[in-house]
Amino acid sequence: MLSNKSIVAVMLPAMIAGAIALMINWRVHRDMEGVGAWPAGSAISILGAILRAFEDQLPDAAAILLADILIIGGQLIVLAGLCRFAKKPMFTRSSLAVMAGLIAGVSYFLWVRDNEISRTAVFTTALAITFALQAPALLSLGRQEGFSGVFVLAFVYIAGLPLLAWRIVMLVTQGKLPSLEFDLEGLTGPEQFNQLFIFVFATVIIILRAYGYILLSTNRVNLRLRQTATVDPLTGVSNRRAFDEELRRLAGRVRRDRICLGMAVLDIDHFKRINDTHGHNTGDVMLRHFAGVARSTLRDSDFFARIGGEEFVLVVADTTPAAFRQAVERIRHAFEQSGVVDARGELKATVSAGLAISAPGEWEPQRLYIWADEALYRAKGGGRNRIELAEQAPSTPVMEPAG
Repeated sequence: MLSNKSIVAVMLPAMIAGAIALMINWRVHRDMEGVGAWPAGSAISILGAILRAFEDQLPDAAAILLADILIIGGQLIVLAGLCRFAKKPMFTRSSLAVMAGLIAGVSYFLWVRDNEISRTAVFTTALAITFALQAPALLSLGRQEGFSGVFVLAFVYIAGLPLLAWRIVMLVTQGKLPSLEFDLEGLTGPEQFNQLFIFVFATVIIILRAYGYILLSTNRVNLRLRQTATVDPLTGVSNRRAFDEELRRLAGRVRRDRICLGMAVLDIDHFKRINDTHGHNTGDVMLRHFAGVARSTLRDSDFFARIGGEEFVLVVADTTPAAFRQAVERIRHAFEQSGVVDARGELKATVSAGLAISAPGEWEPQRLYIWADEALYRAKGGGRNRIELAEQAPSTPVMEPAG
Protein backbone atom coordinates (compact mmCIF):
# COMPACT_ATOMS: atom_id res chain seq x y z
CA MET A 1 0.00 0.00 0.00
CA LEU A 2 1.18 3.52 -0.84
CA SER A 3 0.20 5.83 2.00
CA ASN A 4 0.49 9.58 2.48
CA LYS A 5 3.83 9.07 4.18
CA SER A 6 5.10 6.97 1.27
CA ILE A 7 4.25 9.65 -1.27
CA VAL A 8 5.80 12.39 0.87
CA ALA A 9 8.92 10.25 1.25
CA VAL A 10 9.15 9.99 -2.54
CA MET A 11 8.63 13.75 -3.04
CA LEU A 12 10.72 15.06 -0.17
CA PRO A 13 14.24 14.49 -1.61
CA ALA A 14 13.38 16.42 -4.79
CA MET A 15 11.68 19.16 -2.78
CA ILE A 16 14.66 19.55 -0.46
CA ALA A 17 17.10 19.41 -3.38
CA GLY A 18 15.24 22.22 -5.13
CA ALA A 19 15.26 24.37 -2.00
CA ILE A 20 18.96 23.70 -1.40
CA ALA A 21 19.78 24.58 -5.01
CA LEU A 22 17.94 27.90 -4.63
CA MET A 23 19.73 28.53 -1.34
CA ILE A 24 23.11 27.98 -2.98
CA ASN A 25 22.02 30.23 -5.84
CA TRP A 26 21.18 32.94 -3.31
CA ARG A 27 24.55 32.57 -1.58
CA VAL A 28 26.33 32.95 -4.93
CA HIS A 29 24.19 35.87 -6.14
CA ARG A 30 23.44 37.71 -2.91
CA ASP A 31 23.90 41.07 -4.60
CA MET A 32 20.82 40.45 -6.78
CA GLU A 33 17.55 41.76 -5.40
CA GLY A 34 14.83 39.20 -4.78
CA VAL A 35 16.98 36.07 -5.11
CA GLY A 36 16.80 35.33 -1.37
CA ALA A 37 13.00 35.17 -1.50
CA TRP A 38 13.07 32.14 -3.81
CA PRO A 39 14.54 29.59 -1.34
CA ALA A 40 12.63 31.16 1.55
CA GLY A 41 9.27 30.90 -0.21
CA SER A 42 10.04 27.40 -1.48
CA ALA A 43 10.93 26.19 2.01
CA ILE A 44 7.71 27.60 3.45
CA SER A 45 5.65 25.96 0.71
CA ILE A 46 7.44 22.65 1.32
CA LEU A 47 6.53 22.81 5.00
CA GLY A 48 2.91 23.48 4.10
CA ALA A 49 2.88 20.59 1.63
CA ILE A 50 4.17 18.21 4.30
CA LEU A 51 1.50 19.37 6.75
CA ARG A 52 -1.19 18.97 4.13
CA ALA A 53 -0.05 15.46 3.23
CA PHE A 54 -0.59 14.49 6.88
CA GLU A 55 -3.82 16.43 7.32
CA ASP A 56 -5.81 13.29 8.22
CA GLN A 57 -3.53 12.70 11.18
CA LEU A 58 -3.44 16.27 12.47
CA PRO A 59 -5.16 17.02 15.78
CA ASP A 60 -7.49 19.77 14.61
CA ALA A 61 -8.76 21.55 11.50
CA ALA A 62 -6.64 24.65 12.22
CA ALA A 63 -3.58 22.74 11.04
CA ILE A 64 -5.25 22.25 7.64
CA LEU A 65 -5.75 26.01 7.30
CA LEU A 66 -2.15 26.59 8.42
CA ALA A 67 -0.88 24.19 5.75
CA ASP A 68 -2.78 26.00 3.01
CA ILE A 69 -1.57 29.38 4.26
CA LEU A 70 2.03 28.17 4.25
CA ILE A 71 1.79 26.81 0.70
CA ILE A 72 0.15 29.89 -0.81
CA GLY A 73 2.17 32.28 1.36
CA GLY A 74 5.37 30.65 0.19
CA GLN A 75 4.31 31.06 -3.43
CA LEU A 76 3.54 34.74 -2.86
CA ILE A 77 6.99 35.22 -1.30
CA VAL A 78 8.54 33.66 -4.42
CA LEU A 79 6.40 36.03 -6.51
CA ALA A 80 7.61 39.02 -4.48
CA GLY A 81 11.21 37.96 -5.07
CA LEU A 82 10.62 37.58 -8.80
CA CYS A 83 9.08 41.06 -9.00
CA ARG A 84 12.04 42.57 -7.16
CA PHE A 85 14.45 40.68 -9.40
CA ALA A 86 12.66 41.96 -12.51
CA LYS A 87 12.31 45.46 -11.01
CA LYS A 88 8.53 45.26 -11.46
CA PRO A 89 5.95 46.51 -8.94
CA MET A 90 4.75 43.84 -6.54
CA PHE A 91 1.10 42.80 -6.77
CA THR A 92 0.50 43.80 -3.16
CA ARG A 93 -3.27 44.20 -3.38
CA SER A 94 -3.67 41.09 -5.49
CA SER A 95 -1.51 39.08 -3.08
CA LEU A 96 -3.47 40.30 -0.06
CA ALA A 97 -6.71 39.51 -1.86
CA VAL A 98 -5.51 35.99 -2.67
CA MET A 99 -4.49 35.36 0.94
CA ALA A 100 -7.69 36.86 2.33
CA GLY A 101 -9.82 34.81 -0.05
CA LEU A 102 -7.92 31.66 0.86
CA ILE A 103 -8.31 32.18 4.60
CA ALA A 104 -11.99 33.10 4.32
CA GLY A 105 -12.84 30.27 1.93
CA VAL A 106 -10.95 27.52 3.72
CA SER A 107 -12.20 28.69 7.12
CA TYR A 108 -15.81 28.71 5.92
CA PHE A 109 -15.57 25.21 4.49
CA LEU A 110 -13.85 23.99 7.65
CA TRP A 111 -15.96 25.35 10.49
CA VAL A 112 -19.19 26.70 9.01
CA ARG A 113 -19.90 24.18 6.31
CA ASP A 114 -17.42 21.34 6.35
CA ASN A 115 -16.87 20.49 2.70
CA GLU A 116 -13.52 19.09 1.63
CA ILE A 117 -14.30 19.39 -2.08
CA SER A 118 -15.06 23.11 -1.85
CA ARG A 119 -12.12 23.68 0.46
CA THR A 120 -9.75 22.08 -2.03
CA ALA A 121 -11.29 24.10 -4.87
CA VAL A 122 -10.60 27.33 -2.95
CA PHE A 123 -7.00 26.31 -2.35
CA THR A 124 -6.45 25.27 -5.97
CA THR A 125 -7.89 28.55 -7.25
CA ALA A 126 -5.54 30.53 -5.00
CA LEU A 127 -2.60 28.48 -6.24
CA ALA A 128 -3.59 29.07 -9.88
CA ILE A 129 -3.75 32.84 -9.29
CA THR A 130 -0.23 32.86 -7.82
CA PHE A 131 0.95 31.08 -10.97
CA ALA A 132 -0.75 33.62 -13.25
CA LEU A 133 0.73 36.57 -11.36
CA GLN A 134 4.23 35.45 -12.39
CA ALA A 135 3.56 36.30 -16.05
CA PRO A 136 4.25 40.10 -16.15
CA ALA A 137 7.62 39.80 -14.41
CA LEU A 138 8.68 36.90 -16.64
CA LEU A 139 7.67 38.76 -19.80
CA SER A 140 9.60 41.83 -18.66
CA LEU A 141 12.70 39.73 -17.97
CA GLY A 142 12.40 38.02 -21.34
CA ARG A 143 12.28 41.32 -23.21
CA GLN A 144 15.08 42.98 -21.24
CA GLU A 145 17.51 40.17 -20.46
CA GLY A 146 16.70 37.30 -22.80
CA PHE A 147 14.62 34.19 -22.39
CA SER A 148 17.13 31.93 -20.67
CA GLY A 149 15.25 30.63 -17.64
CA VAL A 150 12.03 32.34 -18.68
CA PHE A 151 11.09 29.46 -21.00
CA VAL A 152 11.56 26.93 -18.19
CA LEU A 153 9.46 28.91 -15.73
CA ALA A 154 6.87 29.66 -18.39
CA PHE A 155 6.52 25.94 -19.05
CA VAL A 156 6.04 25.29 -15.33
CA TYR A 157 3.32 27.88 -14.91
CA ILE A 158 1.64 27.51 -18.30
CA ALA A 159 1.46 23.75 -17.82
CA GLY A 160 0.34 24.20 -14.23
CA LEU A 161 -2.66 26.42 -14.89
CA PRO A 162 -4.66 24.02 -17.12
CA LEU A 163 -3.74 21.10 -14.88
CA LEU A 164 -5.01 22.93 -11.83
CA ALA A 165 -8.21 23.78 -13.70
CA TRP A 166 -8.54 20.12 -14.70
CA ARG A 167 -8.13 19.12 -11.05
CA ILE A 168 -10.98 21.39 -9.99
CA VAL A 169 -13.21 19.95 -12.71
CA MET A 170 -12.35 16.40 -11.64
CA LEU A 171 -13.13 17.15 -8.02
CA VAL A 172 -16.41 18.90 -8.74
CA THR A 173 -17.71 16.38 -11.28
CA GLN A 174 -16.78 13.34 -9.18
CA GLY A 175 -18.08 14.88 -5.98
CA LYS A 176 -15.32 13.42 -3.85
CA LEU A 177 -11.59 13.54 -3.33
CA PRO A 178 -9.50 10.68 -4.69
CA SER A 179 -8.17 8.40 -2.00
CA LEU A 180 -4.48 8.25 -1.22
CA GLU A 181 -4.77 4.71 0.07
CA PHE A 182 -4.36 2.48 -2.93
CA ASP A 183 -2.46 -0.62 -3.94
CA LEU A 184 -0.08 -1.00 -6.84
CA GLU A 185 -2.53 -3.13 -8.79
CA GLY A 186 -5.06 -0.32 -8.85
CA LEU A 187 -2.55 2.40 -9.61
CA THR A 188 -4.07 3.18 -13.00
CA GLY A 189 -7.52 3.85 -11.60
CA PRO A 190 -8.74 7.36 -12.51
CA GLU A 191 -9.14 8.59 -8.93
CA GLN A 192 -5.85 7.23 -7.70
CA PHE A 193 -3.97 8.32 -10.80
CA ASN A 194 -5.36 11.84 -10.39
CA GLN A 195 -4.06 12.16 -6.85
CA LEU A 196 -0.69 10.56 -7.59
CA PHE A 197 -0.25 12.75 -10.65
CA ILE A 198 -0.71 15.90 -8.58
CA PHE A 199 2.09 14.85 -6.25
CA VAL A 200 4.40 13.94 -9.13
CA PHE A 201 3.55 17.18 -10.90
CA ALA A 202 4.31 19.15 -7.73
CA THR A 203 7.72 17.47 -7.54
CA VAL A 204 8.47 18.31 -11.17
CA ILE A 205 7.42 21.93 -10.61
CA ILE A 206 9.81 22.29 -7.69
CA ILE A 207 12.73 20.89 -9.70
CA LEU A 208 12.02 22.87 -12.87
CA ARG A 209 11.23 26.05 -10.99
CA ALA A 210 14.52 25.88 -9.10
CA TYR A 211 16.33 25.28 -12.37
CA GLY A 212 14.49 28.18 -14.02
CA TYR A 213 15.32 30.64 -11.27
CA ILE A 214 18.96 29.59 -11.29
CA LEU A 215 19.01 30.21 -15.05
CA LEU A 216 17.59 33.70 -14.47
CA SER A 217 20.44 34.50 -12.09
CA THR A 218 23.07 33.02 -14.39
CA ASN A 219 21.71 34.94 -17.36
CA ARG A 220 21.92 38.19 -15.42
CA VAL A 221 25.55 37.49 -14.52
CA ASN A 222 26.35 36.86 -18.17
CA LEU A 223 24.53 40.06 -19.11
CA ARG A 224 26.54 42.04 -16.58
CA LEU A 225 29.79 40.59 -17.88
CA ARG A 226 28.83 41.46 -21.42
CA GLN A 227 27.88 44.99 -20.41
CA THR A 228 31.17 45.41 -18.59
CA ALA A 229 33.02 44.35 -21.73
CA THR A 230 31.00 46.35 -24.26
CA VAL A 231 29.63 49.41 -22.40
CA ASP A 232 31.56 52.58 -21.71
CA PRO A 233 31.45 52.98 -17.89
CA LEU A 234 31.42 56.79 -17.97
CA THR A 235 28.64 57.49 -20.46
CA GLY A 236 26.71 54.20 -20.48
CA VAL A 237 26.82 53.92 -24.29
CA SER A 238 28.64 51.22 -26.24
CA ASN A 239 32.43 51.23 -26.31
CA ARG A 240 35.07 50.54 -28.97
CA ARG A 241 34.80 46.77 -28.55
CA ALA A 242 31.06 46.90 -29.10
CA PHE A 243 31.67 49.08 -32.15
CA ASP A 244 33.93 46.41 -33.66
CA GLU A 245 31.34 43.71 -32.88
CA GLU A 246 28.58 45.76 -34.48
CA LEU A 247 30.59 46.11 -37.67
CA ARG A 248 31.14 42.34 -37.79
CA ARG A 249 27.43 41.80 -37.26
CA LEU A 250 26.48 44.19 -40.08
CA ALA A 251 28.92 42.78 -42.63
CA GLY A 252 26.67 39.99 -43.88
CA ARG A 253 23.57 42.19 -44.05
CA VAL A 254 25.28 44.94 -46.04
CA ARG A 255 26.63 42.49 -48.60
CA ARG A 256 23.57 40.25 -48.78
CA ASP A 257 20.91 42.98 -49.00
CA ARG A 258 23.16 45.44 -50.84
CA ILE A 259 22.31 48.32 -48.52
CA CYS A 260 24.18 51.52 -47.78
CA LEU A 261 25.98 51.92 -44.48
CA GLY A 262 26.27 55.31 -42.84
CA MET A 263 29.07 56.12 -40.40
CA ALA A 264 29.49 59.41 -38.53
CA VAL A 265 32.36 60.49 -36.30
CA LEU A 266 31.31 63.14 -33.77
CA ASP A 267 33.60 65.22 -31.56
CA ILE A 268 32.69 67.74 -28.86
CA ASP A 269 34.13 71.14 -29.79
CA HIS A 270 36.81 72.69 -27.55
CA PHE A 271 36.54 69.83 -25.07
CA LYS A 272 40.10 70.36 -23.81
CA ARG A 273 39.17 73.95 -22.97
CA ILE A 274 36.23 72.67 -20.93
CA ASN A 275 38.53 70.36 -18.94
CA ASP A 276 41.16 73.05 -18.42
CA THR A 277 38.69 75.77 -17.43
CA HIS A 278 36.02 73.88 -15.51
CA GLY A 279 37.83 70.73 -14.42
CA HIS A 280 37.74 67.12 -15.51
CA ASN A 281 34.68 66.39 -13.41
CA THR A 282 32.68 68.92 -15.44
CA GLY A 283 34.18 67.41 -18.58
CA ASP A 284 32.87 63.99 -17.55
CA VAL A 285 29.46 65.50 -16.89
CA MET A 286 29.50 67.02 -20.37
CA LEU A 287 30.41 63.66 -21.93
CA ARG A 288 27.53 61.95 -20.13
CA HIS A 289 25.21 64.77 -21.12
CA PHE A 290 26.14 64.51 -24.79
CA ALA A 291 25.66 60.72 -24.75
CA GLY A 292 22.21 61.15 -23.21
CA VAL A 293 21.21 63.81 -25.75
CA ALA A 294 22.36 61.64 -28.65
CA ARG A 295 20.54 58.54 -27.45
CA SER A 296 17.34 60.50 -26.90
CA THR A 297 17.27 61.56 -30.57
CA LEU A 298 18.22 58.21 -32.14
CA ARG A 299 16.19 55.13 -32.96
CA ASP A 300 16.68 51.85 -31.12
CA SER A 301 18.13 50.34 -34.30
CA ASP A 302 20.84 53.01 -34.59
CA PHE A 303 24.23 52.18 -33.09
CA PHE A 304 26.00 54.85 -31.03
CA ALA A 305 29.30 54.42 -29.21
CA ARG A 306 32.10 56.29 -27.50
CA ILE A 307 35.39 55.21 -29.04
CA GLY A 308 37.80 57.41 -27.11
CA GLY A 309 38.06 60.74 -25.28
CA GLU A 310 35.39 63.10 -26.58
CA GLU A 311 34.98 61.16 -29.82
CA PHE A 312 31.82 59.22 -30.62
CA VAL A 313 30.65 57.23 -33.61
CA LEU A 314 27.20 56.62 -35.08
CA VAL A 315 26.43 53.72 -37.41
CA VAL A 316 23.14 53.52 -39.30
CA ALA A 317 22.36 50.69 -41.72
CA ASP A 318 20.19 51.05 -44.81
CA THR A 319 20.18 54.85 -44.99
CA THR A 320 20.59 57.66 -47.51
CA PRO A 321 22.88 60.71 -47.33
CA ALA A 322 19.91 63.02 -46.69
CA ALA A 323 18.35 60.85 -43.99
CA PHE A 324 21.70 60.21 -42.32
CA ARG A 325 22.61 63.88 -42.29
CA GLN A 326 19.20 64.72 -40.81
CA ALA A 327 19.73 62.19 -37.98
CA VAL A 328 23.10 63.69 -37.07
CA GLU A 329 21.71 67.20 -37.41
CA ARG A 330 19.10 66.38 -34.77
CA ILE A 331 21.91 65.43 -32.39
CA ARG A 332 23.90 68.58 -33.18
CA HIS A 333 20.91 70.87 -32.72
CA ALA A 334 19.67 69.22 -29.51
CA PHE A 335 23.14 69.36 -27.95
CA GLU A 336 23.63 73.00 -28.94
CA GLN A 337 20.35 73.96 -27.29
CA SER A 338 21.03 72.12 -24.02
CA GLY A 339 23.70 72.44 -21.37
CA VAL A 340 24.99 71.34 -17.97
CA VAL A 341 25.28 73.23 -14.71
CA ASP A 342 28.44 73.50 -12.61
CA ALA A 343 29.62 75.86 -9.87
CA ARG A 344 29.96 78.70 -12.38
CA GLY A 345 26.46 78.29 -13.78
CA GLU A 346 25.16 76.81 -17.00
CA LEU A 347 27.72 75.53 -19.46
CA LYS A 348 26.94 74.82 -23.09
CA ALA A 349 29.00 73.20 -25.81
CA THR A 350 28.69 72.25 -29.47
CA VAL A 351 29.61 69.21 -31.53
CA SER A 352 31.07 68.72 -35.00
CA ALA A 353 30.56 65.64 -37.15
CA GLY A 354 31.94 64.01 -40.26
CA LEU A 355 29.72 61.65 -42.26
CA ALA A 356 30.45 58.95 -44.80
CA ILE A 357 28.06 56.71 -46.75
CA SER A 358 29.07 53.48 -48.46
CA ALA A 359 27.91 52.41 -51.88
CA PRO A 360 25.14 49.76 -51.91
CA GLY A 361 26.60 46.42 -50.84
CA GLU A 362 30.08 47.84 -50.40
CA TRP A 363 31.84 46.67 -47.24
CA GLU A 364 34.92 48.72 -46.37
CA PRO A 365 34.39 49.86 -42.76
CA GLN A 366 38.01 50.96 -42.22
CA ARG A 367 37.93 53.15 -45.30
CA LEU A 368 34.48 54.46 -44.35
CA TYR A 369 35.77 55.47 -40.93
CA ILE A 370 38.71 57.32 -42.45
CA TRP A 371 36.38 59.18 -44.82
CA ALA A 372 34.17 60.22 -41.92
CA ASP A 373 37.19 61.25 -39.83
CA GLU A 374 38.54 63.45 -42.64
CA ALA A 375 35.08 65.01 -43.01
CA LEU A 376 35.15 65.73 -39.27
CA TYR A 377 38.42 67.61 -39.62
CA ARG A 378 36.88 69.68 -42.38
CA ALA A 379 33.97 70.50 -40.07
CA LYS A 380 36.43 71.55 -37.37
CA GLY A 381 38.40 73.65 -39.82
CA GLY A 382 35.23 75.23 -41.17
CA GLY A 383 34.31 76.79 -37.85
CA ARG A 384 33.01 73.86 -35.74
CA ASN A 385 29.40 73.19 -34.70
CA ARG A 386 28.74 71.87 -38.18
CA ILE A 387 28.42 68.67 -40.23
CA GLU A 388 30.45 67.69 -43.26
CA LEU A 389 29.69 64.80 -45.61
CA ALA A 390 32.60 62.96 -47.21
CA GLU A 391 32.43 63.16 -50.98
CA GLN A 392 35.70 61.58 -52.10
CA ALA A 393 38.25 59.03 -51.01
CA PRO A 394 40.88 60.19 -48.52
CA SER A 395 44.39 60.95 -49.65
CA THR A 396 45.86 58.55 -47.08
CA PRO A 397 46.17 55.04 -48.49
CA VAL A 398 44.55 52.28 -46.46
CA MET A 399 44.97 48.56 -46.36
CA GLU A 400 41.96 46.60 -47.55
CA PRO A 401 40.39 44.64 -44.64
CA ALA A 402 40.61 40.87 -44.90
CA GLY A 403 37.30 39.20 -45.70
